[in-house]
Parts: sequence; C-alpha cells; structure tokens
Amino acid sequence: MPSPYGPIVLGVASAYIIVFNIIYMFPYSMPFDAETMNYSCVLVGGITILLSLGYVWKRKHGYIGPQVAFDGRDDVLVGIVGLSTEEEKASRKVMGPES
Repeated sequence: MPSPYGPIVLGVASAYIIVFNIIYMFPYSMPFDAETMNYSCVLVGGITILLSLGYVWKRKHGYIGPQVAFDGRDDVLVGIVGLSTEEEKASRKVMGPES
C-alpha cells in the first residue's frame, strides 16, 4: 500500500477492531444474571493476564530469540554498510551490469 494511505487504513482498521471488541463484550439482555451474562469480557481479561504473566516469566528466565545466520558471497557488494555512493557505483562498474 502506498505510504500516505497505509497509516490511515491501519488506523481506521485498528479503531474498528477496538470498538467492536468492546461492543461484543456487552451483555445480551438487561438485566443479566450468571446465566445470561456475556463472559467474553472475562475470557479476554483472563487470557490477557495469563499471556502477560507468561511473557514476563519467560523474559526473566533466559529467552533467547531467533538466531539469524547470513550466507555471504564476496561478489555481493550492494548494500554493504560503510560503502559510499561513489564506491558502490565504482564496484558496479567493475562487476558489470546487474542481472
């Protein structure tokens, strides 16, 4: 999605989800008791608490994120950190046109 439209669409979509998540948590009818209560608010709150506690516990007990290994080739010079624009253009002339 083009840059100026992306944040707008994402903002509208997020607002829509937040509003309807709240609306779906209201009880089906008034007055309500234990039999007619909508328990989705209890489930969402409970799941949020459990996931938060699990995240904090895992973070404190040595979570090691994914390890990324890059295969490098000597003939790939585009995008190397530290090359100036002139150096990159010069390396392209030596290597020939990109295919």
